[in-house]
Amino acid sequence: MDLRQLQYFVAVAETLSFTRASEILYVSQPTLSNQISELERELGAELLIRTKRSVMLTPVGAAFLKDARELLRRSDCLVRSVKDGIWSPMETGHLHIGYEPAAVESPRLFTAITKALRTMRFEHSASDIFFHAVHPEMTGQVLRRSFVDLVLSMKKESEIPDNHNHFLLEEQELLLITYHPTPIPDTKEAVLEILSRREIFLEDKAMWGLTDIMQTFSDLGVTPKIRFVEKGRSIDFLVCSGEGAILLPSGSYKSHIPSEDLQILHFDTQESKLGVWALWDPENINPLIQLFFNLFKEVY
Repeated sequence: MDLRQLQYFVAVAETLSFTRASEILYVSQPTLSNQISELERELGAELLIRTKRSVMLTPVGAAFLKDARELLRRSDCLVRSVKDGIWSPMETGHLHIGYEPAAVESPRLFTAITKALRTMRFEHSASDIFFHAVHPEMTGQVLRRSFVDLVLSMKKESEIPDNHNHFLLEEQELLLITYHPTPIPDTKEAVLEILSRREIFLEDKAMWGLTDIMQTFSDLGVTPKIRFVEKGRSIDFLVCSGEGAILLPSGSYKSHIPSEDLQILHFDTQESKLGVWALWDPENINPLIQLFFNLFKEVY
């Protein structure tokens, strides 16, 4: 039994999904399954019940999960204590950045982030900077297990867990984008009319803001017809051809919907306010995190 097997088991046990766990760990599902099976053989006990559609913990697995988490926690503490004494992260220049894809679609934000990272590479010898795509639902688990130093995440400030440090990179808001042959006033009444008469298209895999979107509708007192469309150009064609409307963050709508004929409407509600945040574990002592923030502020 080794720490890698424990990490694999904890990831599957916490997500109850081999697919999600493999995305977090950046390993193939067969590798994940084989390593956990080897762990079960070594322990002489079944930890997980696997079916085609679900994964469940056995009673033994539930008890073992608590001990596995504690062993990994102690391992992390041991590594950090060694690093504090004899290893300088600044000298080796390692920085692992996780990002939710929707959080970095703003052209201005993306440019500022990459400029800051270039300065880190060429002026501060931080040559080893790694990037990892993170599903929004997995952000907390990725940070808790120390797979990355920080995660770039889009959410409201009220949704940030208390046990995470946070730094605001960019303020954004949710926009209603649609086509209309004549100008539409950017008013709450106009927004309500669009929501009541037209279909609202959402990408079925872009669940980063679904809770916020539904809360915004609730605040406005409307229940629009929503159609989930597979990610791709389909939504662009539907909206640009005048069939319905789409909701997008203010920082990225131009890269999604290039047509200049579309009209942009604002919700002007608290639930429509979003932010792109850098989140990190308070116990993470990597000084490159603060260096990144300092350089980012200089160029944004």
